[in-house]
Amino acid sequence: MMKLENLRISRVDTRWSEPLPDGDKYRGTAEFTGTLGKIEVKLDNEQVHEILKLCADNVIKTASEVAQTLVTPVIELTEKEVLKIEELKK
Repeated sequence: MMKLENLRISRVDTRWSEPLPDGDKYRGTAEFTGTLGKIEVKLDNEQVHEILKLCADNVIKTASEVAQTLVTPVIELTEKEVLKIEELKK
């Protein structure tokens, strides 16, 4: 029997699809690799939502960091342009 501590998550794949007859919108798979081989588990809508809940804080944090990285140069450039315009007015 494969012990849980010997398993490593090697891949998680989730996908949105058109609503299925049972109302589910998400499907996915999780692949685990261990000393005895690997196993792939199918994920249903509820399981995918649980994974998304676990990741939500990091998704928000990363999105915020990306936004800041994109906006900061624009703000700095705009400030420089405003200073140039003010210098020209003098």
